[in-house]
Amino acid sequence: MSVPANVTLRFVGAGEINVASGQTLTINGYIEGPNKQLFTGLGSVAVGSSGVIKQVWFDGSTQKHQMANLSLGVGGLPTNARIHAMGGTANDGIIKANNTAAALESIFRAENNTGNQTDLKQYGTSHGTFPGAGAIQSTNDFLFIIGASTEKARIKSSNGFMGINCNPQYMLEVQASANSTSPIVATNAANTRIGAFHTNGSGSGEMYLYNSSGSARAAIIGSGSGNSYILDNFFGVGTTPTVDLHVKGDTSAEIRLETTGASTDCRIGMIQSNQQVDQVISGTNGFFRLDDITGGGTKFAIDMPNNKFGFGKTAGSDVYGFNMATEDLGINDAGSTSATEQDWIEVTVGGNTGYIRVFATK
Repeated sequence: MSVPANVTLRFVGAGEINVASGQTLTINGYIEGPNKQLFTGLGSVAVGSSGVIKQVWFDGSTQKHQMANLSLGVGGLPTNARIHAMGGTANDGIIKANNTAAALESIFRAENNTGNQTDLKQYGTSHGTFPGAGAIQSTNDFLFIIGASTEKARIKSSNGFMGINCNPQYMLEVQASANSTSPIVATNAANTRIGAFHTNGSGSGEMYLYNSSGSARAAIIGSGSGNSYILDNFFGVGTTPTVDLHVKGDTSAEIRLETTGASTDCRIGMIQSNQQVDQVISGTNGFFRLDDITGGGTKFAIDMPNNKFGFGKTAGSDVYGFNMATEDLGINDAGSTSATEQDWIEVTVGGNTGYIRVFATK
């Protein structure tokens, strides 16, 4: 059944229309009637854009926010919805709610069969209790509310700041729910954690990078003494850097290179004009040496377990070994631990060994 646009549907007295199940009543003109239920039944009512539509005409109550068993289409026939609003011109609201009360009730409420509710509400500067679980609210700021009063997120109207689990004081702020948690986590396509901002047990900040298996591979820890900075390509540990690598400790500063293999070296390379010329090597079994890897070989070496030194060569059998211009020079102690008046120093040059006598007095 269809009512044309030039006809006003006027209800008087106890009159009402029952729309049978499976039927649609299309009203293209105006509706006039008292503040009571005018449409009943299980069918659909499609209302055009003419005049005012009152909710009470469809449910018979001024308190309930439901449309009985009718489907209402505004601007066209309803499709898969109890209320279907269509059309409108630019900058016009499709659905508008208005109330003169200080605190507005739910504009939209969804409720499942177990009573859990999701509300879209708008409040003035003063409002009462928060709605039920899954609520979305708007005050002067836009709030996302879960449960009776638990705020989970907020967008501030004054500056656009967004906060998750907090009232934001920065453009984007995420607050940890407790210490030893990761409020911000990045994952890969397999949902494996690959990066995280973390808070430790004392509430200090930490930042981690993980490999594809979720194992930590890099970290910046905010606890401990001093601070760490990256500043204009300078890196500072415990201080604001003024050189490329700047390490400062309270009582001592340590840079440690460590390998897991039993026969591997720790190396520090020094590069000039994009060419690596020097290398400090902490070798196996307590050896240390300084090499010129452009062809000059070892320039200085220490055999720390045996207290032997090499100058221009590796540390060998001599306590002090020198690589001279023509042949090697070795110096060793050849004396006795009980000697008091004189002692001997063994000197080896080019494979020839001699001795220098050392007297206690002139």
